[in-house]
Amino acid sequence: MFPILGIEYRYNGSEKKRDTLLGDCTLIHALAEATPSLLRRDITTVIDIGVYNYRCIGGGSPPNCPNGISQHAYAKAIDIAGYQTTDGTTYIVNDDWVIDPEEQKTCAADTENDKDRFLHEAICEQKRRGIWNIVLTPNFNSAHRNHFHVDLKEGSDFTNLQASSSNTAVDD
Repeated sequence: MFPILGIEYRYNGSEKKRDTLLGDCTLIHALAEATPSLLRRDITTVIDIGVYNYRCIGGGSPPNCPNGISQHAYAKAIDIAGYQTTDGTTYIVNDDWVIDPEEQKTCAADTENDKDRFLHEAICEQKRRGIWNIVLTPNFNSAHRNHFHVDLKEGSDFTNLQASSSNTAVDD
């Protein structure tokens, strides 16, 4: 199964590439759909912090989830911590993403430097191409500071703005 159309997947903090990735068929299909976009950016490795995890959205303990069950519980989400390109350059969300001003939409925001621009363009292109239904970036809240949460929640379609006091995601 690995790599997926030339893209390797590696768990954050590990130097070893994954030999397995537990995911719903729709998630694996979405990863394959993301491949052309990643290859155009010379990305060879996606660094992730997990796919399947039985957990609630925003707190609580399953099955008592006041805000619902996370798409991670259905293996229809992946948390992307960064990317690595052919020349070995890494783009790490926690280190290289610059939080956007609150009044600017994530995918239209000005970027601060080359790495910030690379990360914005990579994730926003995937959303524009309809690969992911939901994209949460570090702008959303502190729990997402170190990764992009992308998922396939049916009936949803949004990218977040800067977090507000309610942490409500809105259409971008």
